[in-house]
Amino acid sequence: MKRFQRAYKVELKPTNQQIQKINQSLGVCRWLYNAYLAKNQSLYQDFKEGKLDKKKAFMSANDFDKYINNDVRLKE
Repeated sequence: MKRFQRAYKVELKPTNQQIQKINQSLGVCRWLYNAYLAKNQSLYQDFKEGKLDKKKAFMSANDFDKYINNDVRLKE
């Protein structure tokens, strides 16, 4: 028996307040992504200079989440 898949098109029409919230959320995502890349580049540079061992040369996304929520939030 054949199974058919259906697709539905949905058009969203957010209000100005919702558009502002969406843009803020995307901005936060962009900032977090760039901060994650910068942190890992910094760790890798320290590893290349011999300041860190190989196990600490990369920060996982889970560890970065803990770092942002604990260390960075306390500083600000």
